[in-house]
Amino acid sequence: MSLRTLYLATSPSADGHDGVAGRKLHDELRARSEECLLAHRVLPAAMAGEMDARLVRETVSEELVGEFAPNLVFIEGGLFADDRGAWKIDWPVIEDIVDRGGVLIVADCGTPELHRYRSRYEYAARFLRARAQFTTGDVVYAADETNYWQNRKQIVCRPANMLLSPWLRPALEDIQEVVAGNPAQLSSWQHLPASGNLDTAQIVEPRGAGEFARSEPCIFASVAQCGLGHVAFIAAEVSADRWTERFPANTRWLANLAELLHRDAADNLSRSRADLRWPLTLFLSHRSVNRQLVKRAADAVRSRGAEACLDADRLKPTDSLVQEVGRTLDRLTHFVLFWSRACLGAPWVDRELPEVVSMVLERRLPLMVARLDATPLPKTMADAYRIEAIGMSPQELAASLIAAAQRIARNAR
Repeated sequence: MSLRTLYLATSPSADGHDGVAGRKLHDELRARSEECLLAHRVLPAAMAGEMDARLVRETVSEELVGEFAPNLVFIEGGLFADDRGAWKIDWPVIEDIVDRGGVLIVADCGTPELHRYRSRYEYAARFLRARAQFTTGDVVYAADETNYWQNRKQIVCRPANMLLSPWLRPALEDIQEVVAGNPAQLSSWQHLPASGNLDTAQIVEPRGAGEFARSEPCIFASVAQCGLGHVAFIAAEVSADRWTERFPANTRWLANLAELLHRDAADNLSRSRADLRWPLTLFLSHRSVNRQLVKRAADAVRSRGAEACLDADRLKPTDSLVQEVGRTLDRLTHFVLFWSRACLGAPWVDRELPEVVSMVLERRLPLMVARLDATPLPKTMADAYRIEAIGMSPQELAASLIAAAQRIARNAR
């Protein structure tokens, strides 16, 4: 599967100035991609309005991105589009792309960017699966008194002297050095695509009027799995031409990393589809108060190649849950109950749910229950496969449902 790249530039172009800070990297990714779409920001069509052809580089609609179907989103210059901290592409949109097997790389989140948007990056850490380290007043950063370019905060990092996750090392194959400008120390991460030099890097903590330094390799980059795809967070300035003109290997490293993560995500998708081995159809039963969450989770389930039936979509006012499950029973593979406090006292819980459970068990179909809050489960569902879904996003919920179906299938073999 070829790369289809959405490249989001640092800033909109204005007064004849190009908003793309990393023109060399953009050109490299475009050369490696089947198609490459360039913009500064992605917005819903209602906000983007009618776009002038001259502004195609500035803003594209979410609908256009949906049609383009990128499997790589590269964001240069950090995650945010303006001083208010608006995302260049909204969380649910990018999470859906990644969950289905896409790759997101957020680059150039060095100390100036993190200082400017501290609270925003702390909030985004849950999605990025990586968190920058802060003291009370500032960002914890890295320096190197031996291996640097123009000053000690522009670290020349040598792959042979890095702390790396083995599966990510091929992205740096045959590369002697890369530069990391204004790198910040991460306090949490999953996999390591790069780091500072093991023997010469220092971590510097701003403390009041002074600073405290200790010898330690700086962890400034992270890769984390999200659904079937990957999210990479680079807390250093790495992609702009000001770096790549002097250190051209930066361009090759970032493009290699994008391709490596894309291939791994494609393998994840293939393994996921092979592991199911049969058509998967989930019946999703829920209260109307949870409809928006369940509907978005159903869309995410479908995007992963499975089918989802929502009782609220299919029931007529005179229908019952028993009737609808009976109509779809021949093609159902799993019954899922979304349980929350809103279910307490609902007439169908006492009147219909026991009968539905009996019908499903009679057909030897798995029962699953996704708890949306801490409300105790009904006795009817006590033996169901339980998913603790408190606080999950729709994409995380869909991934958990698919994973649970796979686990149940494996255990039944």
